[in-house]
Amino acid sequence: MKQTLKEETIKALGLVQEANRYTNPFNPRELFVIAEKLIAFQAYLLGPMMTCETIYRREVVKFQKEGKSHAGAVSEAQVMSEYEDYKYLKYVYELIGEQIKLIKKFAGELGREYDQTR
Repeated sequence: MKQTLKEETIKALGLVQEANRYTNPFNPRELFVIAEKLIAFQAYLLGPMMTCETIYRREVVKFQKEGKSHAGAVSEAQVMSEYEDYKYLKYVYELIGEQIKLIKKFAGELGREYDQTR
């Protein structure tokens, strides 16, 4: 994986952690900005993630054409660095998605609570 992509994913994981700071005390503006950044980063990850997955799947097919069983081909392809990168990017992508869901779910409730205290 390119060093810049690795650095960017580390920044995104920092945003996931940062989102927690804006729920207590509730700061809807900052929480919205974090959510926008997370969504933009999720879109950014799609390209590299799909590239790595494509390379991995092509290797599986190549190994099958060489006579390996599907399970054998998959095992062989999973030792490639592209597969490792794909899994890493996929986990980061999914973690960001979960954080976005939490922001959506609780922003409304926190907003109502905030309105009641004003």
